[in-house]
Amino acid sequence: MQSLDETLAMLRRTMEAGLLRRAAELRDAARAVALGTEGARDQLRRLAHRLRGTAGTYGHTTLGELAGQLETRCSDGEPEAALAICAEELAQACEASSERAPPPTNSRPPPTPGRALGGLRVLALDDDPDTRRLLQLTLVSLGSAHADVLEDTHLALRLLERERFDLLVVDAMMPGSTGLEFAERARLVQATLPVAFLSASTQQELGWTLPERSAWLRKPFRPAELLDALAALLAGCTAAPAPR
Repeated sequence: MQSLDETLAMLRRTMEAGLLRRAAELRDAARAVALGTEGARDQLRRLAHRLRGTAGTYGHTTLGELAGQLETRCSDGEPEAALAICAEELAQACEASSERAPPPTNSRPPPTPGRALGGLRVLALDDDPDTRRLLQLTLVSLGSAHADVLEDTHLALRLLERERFDLLVVDAMMPGSTGLEFAERARLVQATLPVAFLSASTQQELGWTLPERSAWLRKPFRPAELLDALAALLAGCTAAPAPR
């Protein structure tokens, strides 16, 4: 059986293997921005936002910082030429990072399996495959939760209609929907469902006000940190659980 460090290293290598694809997507989006294609600037911002979170999670701090700079410039309405330069720098950094692993980092000891979420039903949503892999490892392998980790919001809503969950973990920004919009729909089905929003941005950057029984968790995250934050959210939700 693989150790936690070995599993995280494998996930990191998988993320790095996809960096060449991310570089190509950044360049395509930057060209579309230069051509004035409708929605291209927002697409470039979303690509940068997704990379910002996953890069930091897997130890590529500089790459995450560059992605954050591009995301901010897209939101601030900088000229197309400036965005193209920033996107090219980020694409080159992706290519360089795909060829070398980041140095090991010192982190807290991994959590004892089952410490935080043992036996609970968790629904998690994220459009980034690297983040979904890490969520699966964290929630199931370390947290001993019964978790469904999905990308499709429509499938997730259908699942909520059929089954009861103890916790929702949702990415703040997904194609076609925000995490806040999804949480509102989810609570029409399960009104007292606690919600943890995941984002590389802050609440202030997005201008969000959180609903009750929810928490804001920043990307990048380490498995132990995420489990601790989810346990704290659940401990703070003192309302009686919904009937099963």
